[in-house]
Amino acid sequence: MKNMRTNKNHFLTAPLLGLMLAALFVGGCKKEFSSSGTVTKPDITMSTEGALGKIEPLRVSPSGDLIITMKSPSVKRVFPDLQAKEKITAELRESKKKKKAEGMTTSNVSFTATNQGTYYACYGEVPSTGLPHDWYLIDWYTNVYTYIGTSGDNTINFYVDKPSLYGQYRLWAEGPGGGSFTGYQYLGEPYTGVTISSGILSFTDQAAYDAVETRLLNAYEAHQTFIDNYDNLSYDATDAALISAGFDEFLPYKRFESHFGISSLRAQIQSENDYWYTQSHSDMSTFPDNDYVGYSYEQQTLMNTEGKFDMGEGTITLPTTVAFGGWPDPQNPGSNSCVFQGQKNGHEDYGDDRTVRKKVLVVKLDNATKFIGNSQTFKLRTYGLITPSVQKQRTKVYGGYYNGSCVYQNTFDSGLTNSGDKKRFSQRVAEKRAVAMLASKSGEFSMAVTISSHSTTPFVQTYTH
Repeated sequence: MKNMRTNKNHFLTAPLLGLMLAALFVGGCKKEFSSSGTVTKPDITMSTEGALGKIEPLRVSPSGDLIITMKSPSVKRVFPDLQAKEKITAELRESKKKKKAEGMTTSNVSFTATNQGTYYACYGEVPSTGLPHDWYLIDWYTNVYTYIGTSGDNTINFYVDKPSLYGQYRLWAEGPGGGSFTGYQYLGEPYTGVTISSGILSFTDQAAYDAVETRLLNAYEAHQTFIDNYDNLSYDATDAALISAGFDEFLPYKRFESHFGISSLRAQIQSENDYWYTQSHSDMSTFPDNDYVGYSYEQQTLMNTEGKFDMGEGTITLPTTVAFGGWPDPQNPGSNSCVFQGQKNGHEDYGDDRTVRKKVLVVKLDNATKFIGNSQTFKLRTYGLITPSVQKQRTKVYGGYYNGSCVYQNTFDSGLTNSGDKKRFSQRVAEKRAVAMLASKSGEFSMAVTISSHSTTPFVQTYTH
């Protein structure tokens, strides 16, 4: 693999550099953004992804997913950045330990949020000191904070566009005389038709599951548009800008997981992947995600680490790894046999320092058959480190399918994703047929990813067994 040579004259060892890069890719040095997404002042907060079940540190939101309009008269900011990071982090830990929002509010502070349809009209007040205050809106589920503005006294009026996902928020105000919290408010549309019990999400029916899945997908795709702010930069410069901004590709899913307190399959896989990024590798063959069934991020979020969820008729357990559940499951060992569930991984290097990872599979899910293609792009760095990298990538899945008796039915072609050919870390596409028992054959269905900066010839991964 190219660009993998070790230079003994460098001071940093591979594990140390790996830890530094991994910290950057899952949080990193942040810059503070205004509600319009414009970089304002630097923020020295460092954020690293905690292990599964651990509380993440307080971190600034760069994504502009909370669009805030200051209504109070603005004055000069008191401090260049948030001063009370340690205090707020301690409060976050304590409140999550208690799991009682009500126990954290006090009678002498106020935060109201009046639903105006597409936005909330908000008011905040802290004990009076007669001095200006910097105001922050804190997402109490994911520990992400957003600077609102600076008011001339102890009160603030502002508007915030309705968030795409439901969450619990709290105001923090700090000035020359000290800082204070307000109480809590919930912003966004509440989730309906879903509850959690014994660590398993329970949906009232298939329609409720589909609605939440779609909501997560829409939130994720909207979140990715932040990358478009750097469309005029090179790929390496875009990666660096996203690291500096603290962009978290998976923040929407973390918001949902934190709301319900679920240990999701998605979070488990991400935790394993994040550790892998800190270690030296010769290629992608040991990448942890290779061993997992290639469900979408949304589906992985909605099942726990054991692949369990409930759609109103009892607990469903899906295979989470390709080693579980008899994958692949052709009717006989011959290459001409139909396969009802199977997966094939692959990767290819291109350019001087890039690799694309490919995954194609057929799976039974949601009372249907899905033919799925996944692509991810990576940068090959020094010391054998391989980390996520944006590319203009478009992906599709195509082939022939058969019925439950292995009789040929027709062909399918999902068409290419990402019609605008935008920079993205990954692409996932599924061709769905509303029949649970459909199949294909070895060598008869494939996924392809086109990377326009490299070639019009796609990278192809075909399922075989």
